[in-house]
Amino acid sequence: MEHKNDFDKIYRLYYPKLFYFIRQYIDDDDDCHDLANSVFENAWKCFGSLQAETIKSYLYTSARNKSIDYLRHQKQHRRYAQFVSKMSQYYIESNEFDLQRDKEELITQILDYLGEPTGRILRACYIEQKKYKEVAFEMQISISTVKKHMVKALKMIREKWGEIK
Repeated sequence: MEHKNDFDKIYRLYYPKLFYFIRQYIDDDDDCHDLANSVFENAWKCFGSLQAETIKSYLYTSARNKSIDYLRHQKQHRRYAQFVSKMSQYYIESNEFDLQRDKEELITQILDYLGEPTGRILRACYIEQKKYKEVAFEMQISISTVKKHMVKALKMIREKWGEIK
C-alpha cells in the first residue's frame, strides 16, 4: 500500500477489532491498548510494503504474536518475582539463623566465662528451662541466690550482646 492516507482508514476500522481480539488473551485494558497501538506502529513502519489484500491478516497475526509475547514476558516476570521472593525469604531465614547461631555462640562463651555456679544456673534456667525453684532445690541453694546469679548472668549477656551489635 502506497498511500499514507489509507493508514488512517485502516486504523479506524481495525483498532477496535484488534483491541477486542487482544482482550481475549489479556485481561488488562491498558495493556490491550498498548499492544494494539504497537501493532499499528509496526504496521506504519512497513506500510509501504503491505498489500491491501493482506493487511487484515497482517494485523491479526501481529496482534496474536504480540499478545503471546506479552504473556510469555508476564510469565517470565512472575517466575523472576517468585525467585526473588524465595531468595529474599531464604536470605531473611539465613540471617535469622545466623543471628540465632551468634546468640548461641555468645551464650556458650558467656557460660564458659561465668564459671560455677552462675553458668550452671543460667544453663539450667534458660537451656533446660527449669524454674528457679527447681534449680534452687537441685543445687540446694535459696531461690534468692538463684535470682542473684541470674541477674549477674543476664547483665553479662546484655553487655556482651551490646558489644557485638
